[in-house]
Amino acid sequence: MKVVDDRDFPVTAAQVSASSLVPAVLLRTTAFTGKDGAVALKRARGVALRVEVTAPGRAPKVLTT
Repeated sequence: MKVVDDRDFPVTAAQVSASSLVPAVLLRTTAFTGKDGAVALKRARGVALRVEVTAPGRAPKVLTT
């Protein structure tokens, strides 16, 4: 996953928290983006998620996948 701003520039040090929307899948994880805005959410591939992204000086964003 990559976090970018409204001008498509990478967002460094954004906190990305994800939790499973599937009751049978226990998953809750948090990771931070690197300088390129990229973050890896381990064990989250193929799972319906609620993702919350926060970064200093920016409005938080919540989405579902």
